[in-house]
Parts: sequence; structure tokens; C-alpha cells
Amino acid sequence: MIERLLELLIWCLSRLPEASAVAMSQWIARVLIASKAEAARIARINIALCFPNLPENDRQHMCKDSLANSILLAYEFARLRFADQASIQKKIVKVDGAELLSEAWQQDQGVLLLTPHLGCWEVLGAYLGESYPVSALYDRPNLAALEKIILDMRQRFGATMHAISGAGLRNIIRAMRKGHLVVLLPDQVPDYQSGGAVAPFFEQDAFTMLLAQRLLQKSKAKVLMASAVRSLDSNGIAYHLMFCEAEPGILADDPEVHATALNASIEKLVGAHPEQYQWSYKRFKRLKKGKANIYRRQ
Repeated sequence: MIERLLELLIWCLSRLPEASAVAMSQWIARVLIASKAEAARIARINIALCFPNLPENDRQHMCKDSLANSILLAYEFARLRFADQASIQKKIVKVDGAELLSEAWQQDQGVLLLTPHLGCWEVLGAYLGESYPVSALYDRPNLAALEKIILDMRQRFGATMHAISGAGLRNIIRAMRKGHLVVLLPDQVPDYQSGGAVAPFFEQDAFTMLLAQRLLQKSKAKVLMASAVRSLDSNGIAYHLMFCEAEPGILADDPEVHATALNASIEKLVGAHPEQYQWSYKRFKRLKKGKANIYRRQ
């Protein structure tokens, strides 16, 4: 019953005109800031930390734009779930590095695509599924009724999804060895059991996952960075996709060297469109014991 209700709500959201969805996301962002919501508070902390020399007024604009872009993801998710695939493909107006991706895949050793929480990363699946076999890990949502909806959205473009688990990781490694494109969101903070390394991100210590390193150590896959940023104009929402090389140190066996190169690679993508990054995520949590929790309310 809950799943059907969610499906109906998502379908209704998908029917909104794009201009209305953009306006609504901006209005909600302003409400979040005015009401001092948790998402706005975290975004302000992260932006101040990462852009200390940015004038306060510019930080406020970045905070509002970042929240609005994050909120817009809900509408884009709905569109990806229900809109016809041809109309979604038409929204992808520019692709940089397509030949780089093609050359990497033709090596037949698999490709690891590292995609940070920037812009509308979900639209990458619509593009990749047209030409490549795609596998990806996913974290089961807290609301169980959402799991099937999320899987249906991603798998309609041809991706094979694996829940994060021991079995899921083994399946991902097998897929990579078979030449699949494996998509991973690399800027999620790992739990302590999974392990990680502290490395700079915008000159701040950040506990960084080592999952990409483990996958690369178990295969001969090529590693690339990927992003899908938005442009908003009178024609609605359009997407610019980019595929590029990661920093060379990402192949290092030393965890800190790898994590430093990973964060530097992410930072390059984010630095070009910082207003589209998900700054409301607690990226600087789980540091070593004794470090102050910057997100604790005073």
C-alpha cells in the first residue's frame, strides 16, 4: 500500500512542468534557510569551511543554490522513473570525454566510473545504458517501500544493481572483470568497519572511502571520473556530461596517497560547479578521536 502511494506521488511529481519544478525547488531552499533547517545549517558549515575567502553574500547564494539543486533531484528522479527514454536522452545536450570512455571500455578490462554527488548524477545511467553494460552498488533506503521504486528507475536504463554487502561487492568485481562499467559514488563517508583514510578535501581533513582502491586492486579496470551538471534556461533543464581522467595517484597502493588523489579528482569536478554540489551532506564527519565535531549544535 505504501509503495503504491509513493509510486503515485512520484508519478504526479513527474508531471510537473520543468519551470514549475525549478521554481518550487528554489522556494523550498529559501524556506529551509529561513527556518534554519538542518540541511541549510550543514550546508552553511561546509561552504564556510571549504571557501573561507568567499564573501559572506556569495556563500549565502551558494548555500541557496546548492539546496535548490539538491531538492530538484526529487523531480529529476520522478522524471527518470516515468518519462519516456527518448525525451530524457534529448535533455543531454553535451558530452565531453565520450571518446575517452569508449577507449577505456574497448580495453575489455572493465571501467570504474567515480561519480560524486554533483548535479544530477542519476542521469548518467540513462546515457550509459544506451551503449554499455552497467553495474552499480546501492545502499538500501531506510524506507523499505522505496527500494523497488529506486531499482525500477535505475534498471529501466539497463543497469544491474547490487546492494552493498559482501555478495554485492563480489558481484561487482565479477562484472568489472567481464568488462562492465561499474559506477560508484566516491564521496560518501565510510563507516569505521569499512575502513578509510584521512585525506584533504578543499584543504580540510575528510575521512575518505577506500572502496575504489579495493576494486582497482582486484581488477585491471580503467578508472575515470564522471559528472552530469545542469543548465537551466527558457527551454527547461538540460545536462552536460563529462568523463575525464582521475589524478594518477588514485592507482597507488598507499591508502593515503590513493585517498588524496581521489579527493583531488572530486574537487576538480566540484570546483567547476560548486553551487551544484550536495553541501548539505556531513562530508567531514567521522574523523579521528579527539577531533572536534564541527556539526554539533552549540
